[in-house]
Amino acid sequence: MMRERNRSTSIRGVDRKGTLANTSRVKIVGKRRRSDELTPINPEEALRRATILQAQAELLNPYPRPRGFVYKAKTREEYERWRKAQSNPRLW
Repeated sequence: MMRERNRSTSIRGVDRKGTLANTSRVKIVGKRRRSDELTPINPEEALRRATILQAQAELLNPYPRPRGFVYKAKTREEYERWRKAQSNPRLW
């Protein structure tokens, strides 16, 4: 039994050395931004990009945009009950 215990310890030691050797490698994800990408853009270009991004987000949204309406509740509790009953989170 003593022999098995020493044997498993030495195996663990080898495994640890193997994993320590692998940690020196660094995984690189993406690429560093260049200085010309860091320059600010003009407001018209920013608005154009934001409009495109908003349209793409609307296509991905599973909930349709509701028509505008006003819900008047007599009490705060009634409003909370109505809000919790809604399946579309865009209503509140």
